[in-house]
Amino acid sequence: MAPYGVGNGMDATNPVLYTNSPQCSTAPPMVAEKVLELNPEHELIKKLIKRHKSGEGFETLAFTLYDEAALMALGEVDDPAAFVTRVNSLMK
Repeated sequence: MAPYGVGNGMDATNPVLYTNSPQCSTAPPMVAEKVLELNPEHELIKKLIKRHKSGEGFETLAFTLYDEAALMALGEVDDPAAFVTRVNSLMK
């Protein structure tokens, strides 16, 4: 099982829905909200919880897992350079 998943209850490949529908021509498009779902039984999430309690490297691991989920669901991350820096620091 994966440590995380991104769900929204709608088709993730098409986050803007119904924009071409004549019934909705005057309404703003609906945008699917993304929800990060964590698997509390996964070893990485258990490690994240331990790091939160100890304060050691929590932020690096948390942001890396978030960016990995975004990369898997959306095919991109907000800040690729920061993502690579975090991944590299975890590999040391």
